[in-house]
Amino acid sequence: MPYFNCKVVDKSGKVNFVKYFAESVEEIKSLAERDGYLLLSVGEVYTASTKRKKLNIREFLTFNQELYVLIKSGQPVVKALEIILEKMTLKKGFPKILHQIKTDVEQGLSLSEALEKFPDVFPMLYIANIKAGEKGGNLAERLRDYQIYMKKVDDLRRKMVNSSVYPIIILCVIVIAVIFMFTYVIPNFSKIYLDSNVQLPLITRALLFLTDIFKKMIIFLILGVIAGFFAFRSYLRTYKGKINIDKIKLKIPFVSEIYKNYLISNFARTLSAILKGGIPVVIALKTAVSVSTNEFFGEELKKVIRMVEEGNSLSTSLEQTGLFPPISLRLIKAGEGTGALWEMLDEVAEYYDNLVVDSLTMISNTIEPVLMIVMGIIVAIIVIAMYLPIFNLAGTVAG
Repeated sequence: MPYFNCKVVDKSGKVNFVKYFAESVEEIKSLAERDGYLLLSVGEVYTASTKRKKLNIREFLTFNQELYVLIKSGQPVVKALEIILEKMTLKKGFPKILHQIKTDVEQGLSLSEALEKFPDVFPMLYIANIKAGEKGGNLAERLRDYQIYMKKVDDLRRKMVNSSVYPIIILCVIVIAVIFMFTYVIPNFSKIYLDSNVQLPLITRALLFLTDIFKKMIIFLILGVIAGFFAFRSYLRTYKGKINIDKIKLKIPFVSEIYKNYLISNFARTLSAILKGGIPVVIALKTAVSVSTNEFFGEELKKVIRMVEEGNSLSTSLEQTGLFPPISLRLIKAGEGTGALWEMLDEVAEYYDNLVVDSLTMISNTIEPVLMIVMGIIVAIIVIAMYLPIFNLAGTVAG
């Protein structure tokens, strides 16, 4: 399904740029009305083949750091963008987008309005931070805060990846070793035993039986895995599929608690970063929901937005979802009571960051020796089953 960059106006008369997935302009109008917008114009159309590639995290941090340094040194936005463009040798991709942004700013748009034209390149959270900096006259400070925010998010992501790499490698080695045994080693031994007409022990007969089934079924297993992969991917592309799969992720034993803590940490840090710029809570929540990596979690947060709009406190609204632990709710409630909500949200993010890292470290340290033991047992069973007939035969000959 293609998506469109649209220019809309909200009930307060403020002009915004939003992105809608739709099949027609009529559908876009309906979606805009649902969100309380009046559609002004429909911009560029993107499909899977025309979608621009997002910057990777390192490129984005480099760009933001350069922009921060230049703005902090007193350079106007246009001049800062010119200096950054001078260092870029390529004329396509991001430099082309950056050149268009510079042109738009020169023609009177603010930096945030120029960035809003490229929602597939610049995250909504980043645009919201820029907008807050422009309104508050502290653009350099908001750029610095976003840099710190992104580094913390990236640091947590890298820690999660590093904690899971070694167990995954061991698991892959086990699978490859078992496949090699069943497709090459055991069949060769079975030929020897069949030619010798010896009485095989039960464990050896069982292993040969499993090997025979494996050899006959391996093609069907491979085809089944491939078909299952494509069917799952197709289902995951549907809205209902995303919701259901993301809901299951929050119910998987052992893993769900860590994953939920990760989502809470990201939500709290994102909301804290937006509120720090002076953005109202409802608008900040809408931005935080838009960057959620879990569709089900995001849908529950949309209910929170509606409750806050009706006059409920943030902590009370979050409690209704059943997704937030009591300690996070107490911290948020304390922040609301003292007028230091963004600071307490930052504390919530740090607390759950540490919980996620500690949990992953503990699981990694536990699972590594367990996998090694499992690998040793599997190899030992196969070796014993293959060599036991030889030992029996040698004993018979000796007797």
